[in-house]
Formats: sequence, structure tokens, C-alpha cells
Amino acid sequence: MKDRIHEFLANGYLTATSIIKFDCFKSYEETTTYLQGVNKIRLGYLYHYSTLTYDADSEIPKPAEDGNYYNLPEPLKAICGDIWKTITEIHVGDFKLRAKVKSFFEEDKNLEMDDFLLTVGFKPTHQNMIYSNGVQVTKLSF
Repeated sequence: MKDRIHEFLANGYLTATSIIKFDCFKSYEETTTYLQGVNKIRLGYLYHYSTLTYDADSEIPKPAEDGNYYNLPEPLKAICGDIWKTITEIHVGDFKLRAKVKSFFEEDKNLEMDDFLLTVGFKPTHQNMIYSNGVQVTKLSF
């Protein structure tokens, strides 16, 4: 990894003199929640492994009081491994709409479901977080 970072520095893609790396072992989660009135659909992915790299001179994740990291800034680089756990919650009052959403899951058509939900008026919100258990933070200087 250090060789790759030196290559980025030499080519002008990276100007940092140090980076901070978050190695997450079953502790990085991305969630999208679709809201429409009282209807709520939540899709989450907890990754088996991920590495998030930040420029030490820019905004980096800060731990909350509980030790977890919430609302992460955009990393310079992100590598995510296999999905370890999938989180799905469907709270929709209309039977036909709920059946339609469930059919997208059964057919594994996530992009089509996203388009459909946006078309019928759902508003997406995105959140990502790092759980404090399973994360190692390392500062690398050049």
C-alpha cells in the first residue's frame, strides 16, 4: 500500500504527507433508508472487511461518545470486502406497495427497486458508520 501511495504522491493525485487508515473488521455499515410519510424501507450492509483511507490534513471520522463513528466524510479511498450481514426492514402500510417492494428483493433487483421507490415519491437518506469494536486506526507518514 505504501508503494501505491508514493505513486499517487509522485503523480500529484495525493498531496498529503500523512494519511489515516481505518481498517474495519465486521464493523463498517452502510445504510439507505427510503421514507414516504409513515412508510419506511431500510437497507443496510455490514461488510466483513473494509479499509477507509483519509488525508490526515482533511476531515476525518471522529468517534462519538459511545466510541462509534457516525456520518463519515468521503474517504480518499475505500475498499470493501464481502457483505457479512444484510439488514432489511420494510414498514409499508399499503399491501400492494409492500408486495411490489418484496418482489424486488426476491428477484434481487436492487437498482430497479431504487428507481421504483424514487418514482413513487420515496426520499432516500444515506448513513455510514464504523463500530468501535473491530476497527483499527493507523496513521502513516511519508
